[in-house]
Amino acid sequence: MSHESKLEQLIGITDNFTKIVSTTEIKEKCPELYWGGNGLGDRLGKVNYSSISKIGEEIHVDTYSENDDKIPDEILNQFKDSIKGSKKGRSILGLFVYSIRKNTQQRSIRKDIRKNIRSLSCVVCGTHKTICDHKNDLYNDTRVLSLETQLFSDFQPLCNHCNLQKRQICKTEQQTGKVFSAKNIERYKCYHFDFPWEKKVFDKNDINCKNGTYWFDPVEFDKNIYYYSVGVIPIITEIKYKIKTNKLKLIA
Repeated sequence: MSHESKLEQLIGITDNFTKIVSTTEIKEKCPELYWGGNGLGDRLGKVNYSSISKIGEEIHVDTYSENDDKIPDEILNQFKDSIKGSKKGRSILGLFVYSIRKNTQQRSIRKDIRKNIRSLSCVVCGTHKTICDHKNDLYNDTRVLSLETQLFSDFQPLCNHCNLQKRQICKTEQQTGKVFSAKNIERYKCYHFDFPWEKKVFDKNDINCKNGTYWFDPVEFDKNIYYYSVGVIPIITEIKYKIKTNKLKLIA
């Protein structure tokens, strides 16, 4: 079945994107869209959507959208009531589709990379339920977009919440033309020095535009702070002290 036909089916069973459709309904009415036990994968890559799952007694909503989408409370609460008493597990119980994606650029990730990344905890908050995130969220590096040339190090585990934060920051960068600085994050304001490896100007065509920024790689960013603190700052401090005490003279 073509993508167009699947989209038409999806629009139909969701009443033109106005209701949460249960997994059971998808399985019965649109078996071509049903994912079995293998996860959604790229089946819904053409739409903005949220999946609803139940882990233990808790309901989890994971959003995969290029917009700031959220399921209306009334619709979500109605669905929660309808699934009360459902068996415990980690399977998807329903989907809510917001709209058809405008940006349908192919962003495939190799299966082995996706599997390994998703087995790790979120590099920001430590949550274990993660997605495989492109470090370069401008998606402008053809090497990373190719299954043949992408590397494990091009990706990182982020939970859905942190991924949405990163996405919103990228939107703000595009609007302001400035790269987001970690100095805007409360826990980094305690450092009395700037982060010279951060770039200032946003350039969507530069494949290295985000390199060195916090959201590109939070783990690497913290390492940079450590190395800068123990390796560079002491040298700068010593030079300033010697100049102040006339033990080191500047050459004009």
